[in-house]
Amino acid sequence: DTTGHQLRLFATAELLIYRNQFDAANKTLDSIALIPVEQNSLEDDILMQKANMAFKKKDYPAALQLYEQVYTKFGTDILADDALMQAAKIEDSYLNEPEKAKALYEKLILEYKGSVYAVDAGQRYRILRGDVMAQ
Repeated sequence: DTTGHQLRLFATAELLIYRNQFDAANKTLDSIALIPVEQNSLEDDILMQKANMAFKKKDYPAALQLYEQVYTKFGTDILADDALMQAAKIEDSYLNEPEKAKALYEKLILEYKGSVYAVDAGQRYRILRGDVMAQ
């Protein structure tokens, strides 16, 4: 069973990310994909960690691309709404693309009604649409 080995590598990568050792973390995450298994259940987690690293390094286009992979390829998984919210925040706060952010917030509101981010996304969406004055 290689699942335990995959999880240990993933935990190691998370520790490396915490320590801001991004190159080593990337290599560790990439090595998980090399382990032969029928289905890699950590693929969405790996993409999310890589997106978070890109965000920390202020590589917003790369982070956006990785977050998009998470919410498109793994739209029914637990990390999809997290990735969508992060992508919306990047478009909104870091790239000054309110229309793109608005579309992402709207997608989160409509497709992930039970998300913990739904209320925040709704508030931000209304502000971007012009319904509410920003505070």
